Amino acid sequence: MPTPTDNSAALTRRRAPKPSAPFQNVFRVQFPTSGQTSDSNPVKRQSGKRRSHHKSRLGCGNCKRRRVKCDETRPHCERCRKYGITCDFETLGDAPLDSTIETLSLNLIEDSLQQLVGLNQWKHEKLVRMGPDSSRYTNIAYLYHFITTVATATPQPNLRKVMQTDMIKVAFSCDHLMHTILAAACLHLNHCEPDNKVRQAQEAYHWKSAVKSYRKAMRLPVGPHNVDALFGTCMLLGTSTLCPIGFRPEQSWVFTSNPADLNWLALQSGLRCLILMAKPYIPNSIWNIPFSEMGEEQRAFEDNRPGREGLHQGLANFCGIDETTTEETSPYYEPLRMLSPMLEMKPYDQVEHYNIVVSFIGRLQPEFINLLRAKDTRALMILAYWMGRICPMSSFQPWIVARIVPECIAVCMYLEQTSTDPVTLSLLEFPAKACGYWRDGSEELNPFMMEMLSELQISRPSV
Repeated sequence: MPTPTDNSAALTRRRAPKPSAPFQNVFRVQFPTSGQTSDSNPVKRQSGKRRSHHKSRLGCGNCKRRRVKCDETRPHCERCRKYGITCDFETLGDAPLDSTIETLSLNLIEDSLQQLVGLNQWKHEKLVRMGPDSSRYTNIAYLYHFITTVATATPQPNLRKVMQTDMIKVAFSCDHLMHTILAAACLHLNHCEPDNKVRQAQEAYHWKSAVKSYRKAMRLPVGPHNVDALFGTCMLLGTSTLCPIGFRPEQSWVFTSNPADLNWLALQSGLRCLILMAKPYIPNSIWNIPFSEMGEEQRAFEDNRPGREGLHQGLANFCGIDETTTEETSPYYEPLRMLSPMLEMKPYDQVEHYNIVVSFIGRLQPEFINLLRAKDTRALMILAYWMGRICPMSSFQPWIVARIVPECIAVCMYLEQTSTDPVTLSLLEFPAKACGYWRDGSEELNPFMMEMLSELQISRPSV
């Protein structure tokens, strides 16, 4: 039997500590081995210095505030997409950029524009002026010119705001809208400097590309995903025909007898047709507010009652409208019903009346336009009165000088040459004086129209 002393000795033996095992370095720090001091370790970390890495200079605001790397994917970076938050590339604040960041930003935007509008390097070099005044940022310059100059000519404040902001955002994901914007900017610049052949080629390229892409887009269903871009392109495409360079009265359809020469007017009804197609989607569109305002203005002038009341009496007599006439019985009734209240809005050069007056050409029906193509005397007289009504607004709308004034002169010349009816010639006095074709010293023409008339050198003697 073991004694207590023997038990104690056995317990001591069982509790004896084990030999120390090698230290397990879970952080994998390299310790100096025997005979090697920390000073002799070839792998040393320099205090205060970070490992070199790629900096995200163009990252979104969320990543910059959280001090994490952003992959710079637009419009939503991967981190923001993963966490389900709104990516805010456009709310980085107003802190000034250094020259390097600014150059990187411009390069990124210009490259994005070139890729969007289908310009490879060869095409870009062909379309960009090569010389001491050339610029790598040609498309950016055109985009800036559209925002700061072209869009500012829109009298309606809310429509102008959408064209300068939301429409530009939409254009970066839609090629036909971006082509149209760049073409409109080139068009305006070519009016200011008409001898720039390179820019004229750029304008032609963008208009052609815009029309081709727009036609393809119109073959697809209209919905919330494309309605914003379609409206923007539709409105701007009309400007390509409203602002010809060097247009003269003898080039009007009334003298060329080419129906295509009236397309500038026929194209203006495209917006009305698109509105009917996309009506369910307008409330959620970027165009909802400006379209609603324009609709309210136009509804105040809508008058579908039959008969002559409220009509211009001279034109009503000329068009054979009596107390029983309606828009179903006469193709002249609806245009005259729209025009008559516009003729009562005086003075004629007020900016606040522009949207109402210009809406006339967008609401013309195909039947009336066909009468114009056939050079129907009554239809021509109604159009001449509208052109005479809008001519005084040429002081703040250059397209009126470029297109409407020469067209109005052409219609007046045609009616004067083809008619001996004293009633026709008497009615012709208003539009002929408004466009400067008849001058007796009593009319008040703005400087823009006077310059146009001097360039046209109309040979008709003063009356």
